[in-house]
Amino acid sequence: MHASVSIAVSACAALLLAGQIPELPPGTLPPVALPGGVALVQKAETTKLKRAGGDAEAGRLRLPATFVPAATVRVCPRVLGQVVEVLVHEGDAVKRGQVLIRLDSAEYKLGVDRARAGVERARAALSQQQMDGKTREQDLKQAQAEADAADAARAYAGKKTERMRDLVKRAAVDVRLLDEAESQLHTNEAEARRLAARYESLRTQADNDRSAVAKAAVAEAQVIVQQAELRLAGADIRAPIDGTVLARHVDVGDEVGPNSAAGRAASLCELADLNQLDAVIEIPENAIERIHTGTKCAVRMDALPERSYEGRVTLISPVFSGQTRTAQARVRIEIPKGTQRLRPGMFGVVEVAAQP
Repeated sequence: MHASVSIAVSACAALLLAGQIPELPPGTLPPVALPGGVALVQKAETTKLKRAGGDAEAGRLRLPATFVPAATVRVCPRVLGQVVEVLVHEGDAVKRGQVLIRLDSAEYKLGVDRARAGVERARAALSQQQMDGKTREQDLKQAQAEADAADAARAYAGKKTERMRDLVKRAAVDVRLLDEAESQLHTNEAEARRLAARYESLRTQADNDRSAVAKAAVAEAQVIVQQAELRLAGADIRAPIDGTVLARHVDVGDEVGPNSAAGRAASLCELADLNQLDAVIEIPENAIERIHTGTKCAVRMDALPERSYEGRVTLISPVFSGQTRTAQARVRIEIPKGTQRLRPGMFGVVEVAAQP
């Protein structure tokens, strides 16, 4: 029986490499095509599990797996520049915020100095406007006092003219004194109008305080400084996470920038947290209904078969492969720090307790 199954499996592999999907013997899962012209044939194993209340038979699948990082971070530049220093190599452990690569920052330092000088100019203009404002305030007070005095003089001249008119009617004074009083009244009225208009003009200028514009200019200059400082900080390429350097794509002298021809920044290096790995497996179509997100798994690697890790299915692809009739799934493995024996690219086996 074993010999016939082996012959059938070999025949299936040959037909798969030829582009045909054969009928499989019972208990054999669909073959998976691997690079280099190799066909991997999976065999589902069924074991008996003893449950509370008696014996029951449950399916348990053993599927080949490849280990990959749960998440890979592409470290990209935020500014243009030439690489002047590379501080990490592949395999180095890094901490979040650690400088990985340095770009030439001379131009960005000059930009910060220029922006700070702009703040000083804006502050000087504000100070001048505030001094002018104090002068305008003093002028306004003086104009108000002069207008009030002219108005009082006009009122006094008006009363004097009325008395003169009364005295002229009674022939108590010469009419020439009335003419002089009326002339003085007209003069005082004109002066009162002039000084009142001057006061209103100064008050309008005070209301339209130019220092508000100067204050806005200072705030704008400070924002420009912050932008310049961000560009300067961008010349130091820092690690966004704790992790391990998986790959480095630049050397000293390379020109890098935030944009590429395809509109996507080129990656300077790639990081990953190797304490979280995913085991990538292929679930056959006849088992897909019995495996769900959250299903517990036992994970072993070929190099250390005696060591087992616990994992859970975190993702099942909604699309099946037309060639292998399998759906790709990911099993998340939490690896305790200091025990990183699993590495991306290694091979292993995932044992899935298929749910009915």
